[in-house]
Amino acid sequence: MNFFQEPKARAPLKIPASFPIPTINEFFTSCNTLQKQKLAWSFFHLLTSIIIFLVGFKYSISSFSTLSHLIFYDSLGSLTVVFVDIMSNFDVWSKSSIKFPFGLGRVEVLFGFALSVSLIFVGCDLISHFAEEFMVSFFNDEEGHDHTSGHNHHNSNSIDINLPLYEFFVLLTVTVTLVSSNMVVNKERVNNMITNFSFLKNTIINNPTHFITLIFSAYLFVYPFVASFDSDLKINEASTLFISVMICYIGWKIVRYLGCIILLSYPNTKKSYNAISNAIIKDIKDLDQFKSNYTISNLIIFRVHLKLLTVFMNIKMVGGSDDDELNLRYRINELVKQHMDGDDIEITIDINRI
Repeated sequence: MNFFQEPKARAPLKIPASFPIPTINEFFTSCNTLQKQKLAWSFFHLLTSIIIFLVGFKYSISSFSTLSHLIFYDSLGSLTVVFVDIMSNFDVWSKSSIKFPFGLGRVEVLFGFALSVSLIFVGCDLISHFAEEFMVSFFNDEEGHDHTSGHNHHNSNSIDINLPLYEFFVLLTVTVTLVSSNMVVNKERVNNMITNFSFLKNTIINNPTHFITLIFSAYLFVYPFVASFDSDLKINEASTLFISVMICYIGWKIVRYLGCIILLSYPNTKKSYNAISNAIIKDIKDLDQFKSNYTISNLIIFRVHLKLLTVFMNIKMVGGSDDDELNLRYRINELVKQHMDGDDIEITIDINRI
């Protein structure tokens, strides 16, 4: 007699081993008309940053150098968005496989995280320059300081470039930034991240970093008129400090959000996580299929990338048939999707029947 019976044969997992990674030729061939337009505009966005930098270098406008760095950062973000949009044409990007359990979608999170860290470094670098100039001016003797300060402000307030041409380049920056924010960036894709920036809700700005560029461009637009009233007004220093703090703040918020996704956790606040998990548990317990002798021992919610949420829960069933288990799984899947409306969701329900 064989006391150790062989386990029942299980059907193989309905998950492919891997998906083919597209070549560069396949990448560009798969682009539709809209994606080609977005890609071309993103490269024009990058070209704009080079133009602004060269204009600032030729006419010795230091603020244009800072502006070109902001535009360059925005253009990299636009190129990333277009790259993700085109890669979504391929199964390897969004579909799970044994080789890539969540697809290659997490590459977008890693690249965004790296860009956000570099954004914080840019803000800290600007703050350090501000602190250095402040300390130098503070320790200079009063007579030398007055003479040098007056001379420097005369140079900084005078714009060597023709004023209409200067304003043209500022307006070009505003136009390119606004078009990229609405044409290239998909608000539905970054909606979860924008919720961390209350000042961007119900606006035409779909990217937090574009907000910094627009604010700085608005300052540059009015600067020639404000500087002509009072040559001793230190608006350059004040604006530099304000922009630097805004860069660090927005960079840190994005780093924190994307860092939580990299660590496979829920990126929003603990309060919101507790609220949604408690609501799900309460609604599950109110189901007719969830009997009084059933218990939920674990519920974990985490975000894999910007569009995919994973929900895992463990349920103990005392008694119950196979039909009871199937009905309970079906109702829980529907309920969780109602709470997580707007996201792709993978739900894993581990049921232990006792």
